[in-house]
Amino acid sequence: MLDQLQMAIRRYEQIAPNAGAEMTLGQGDQLAEWLELQVGEITASLLARPGFRRRARWPIERLTGEFDGPERDAVLAVDDALVRCAKALSAVARRDEIWRQLLRIGLSPEKGQEGAPRSLDPQPVDCTLRPTPLDLRTVEFLAQRPWRDLASAWDYFGSSSQLNLLEPDGARWADFSFYVNKRLRVPGDFVTRCLEIRINSWQAYLQKLFVRCQTARLSAEADLGGQWTELNASRAELDSRFKTLRALCFHGREARIRDSCIALLQIHAGFHQDIDISWLGPVAKMVDRTASIPHEVRMMERWDVPERAATALVDIVDLVRRPQAPEELIEEMKATKRLVLVEEQREGYLDGMSINRDENVDWHAANLPWEFLWTLADRARGRRNVDPHCLSNRKVTKPRQPPSQQAIKDRRANLKKLIVPELNDLIVDAGPSTYRLELKPDDICLLGWFAEEQLVVLPRDAAGQ
Repeated sequence: MLDQLQMAIRRYEQIAPNAGAEMTLGQGDQLAEWLELQVGEITASLLARPGFRRRARWPIERLTGEFDGPERDAVLAVDDALVRCAKALSAVARRDEIWRQLLRIGLSPEKGQEGAPRSLDPQPVDCTLRPTPLDLRTVEFLAQRPWRDLASAWDYFGSSSQLNLLEPDGARWADFSFYVNKRLRVPGDFVTRCLEIRINSWQAYLQKLFVRCQTARLSAEADLGGQWTELNASRAELDSRFKTLRALCFHGREARIRDSCIALLQIHAGFHQDIDISWLGPVAKMVDRTASIPHEVRMMERWDVPERAATALVDIVDLVRRPQAPEELIEEMKATKRLVLVEEQREGYLDGMSINRDENVDWHAANLPWEFLWTLADRARGRRNVDPHCLSNRKVTKPRQPPSQQAIKDRRANLKKLIVPELNDLIVDAGPSTYRLELKPDDICLLGWFAEEQLVVLPRDAAGQ
């Protein structure tokens, strides 16, 4: 795959020497073809890798509450800090001396905050009874924690949850708009980006009212004592917790690779709407939000997508070059091959499930049936049969003497007792004392250890050695 990556990167440099400038005639079509074919082939291979899937699922698992961990704890910490800060700020704003000064600065509009959804002003106050300072209603609404969650998995393929309110009113915020916010045009981790936008939006309201309260306090020369100290402490805590969350989500090489994995998945889905991404969970049904990507590249001549793909390919070079952990390689092969046999561990999988008939199967004790199965799989990769001459014979003393015809029949019978019926049915008679595994060569994978240090896919000419 490393060669494919390097070729794809070079091809992009050939197509797009003017990246970011106005596209030339036919350049959009060339870029779309590059994304669909070369980038698509690489991404299709990566989709089977557990490491790639783990990174692509990261914001869903780590931020939205599917898994517990430091990232989710950081989201909840910011959630709590926002509410505490809003309550402390509301308490200060409702002090009589501060209230009067705030009214001199500005009143809340009768129809809710300017530029905000009506849901941020759910219970309008009768201004004839007591005028309300600007932004206070929104801050008091924030203190009630009106959102479902600060993170939403439904943003995976593009912003869709807005502020993710418990009682949404259908209002649209410019910060969540694809057309206004450039960060939402570039493929990548939209779940994390929208999480940050939500926090920034709420912080903006807190900051505006805080500045007014600070001005009011100085004008009134009010001594707020512990309330003002508590407010400043809550603001500092919110800033600290948000900084921690940002470090977990955005900083470091792993965060960059993760964002690139998600970007490649989104781009690939745009050109291949029928791909199986059910492993993403319920959000997979939102994949149609990527369907416009080919049109955006071909007709709208947008550079955001091909430039992001090219950057992503560079980002994942080390990921592809890095040897996979044994368990990750096994999982990848299970997802892409029908039959997988692992040499040293003596494990086998058919269509992702164990080949063992029951949990008591011990392949280390069943040496001859395992050898027979391994040889069947190895020779099937070359479309060849297995006869007595293909097997070792540990029951005879004369060197190089092959097993008898009865011996290979015995091994076939013993193997049948150990494997699941689905695999047994794939082993068919191919002549007198001859058998064949009815699988296509590309459906079979044999794994072995290279120099006892790294688990690798054995080439066809080496697997049977």
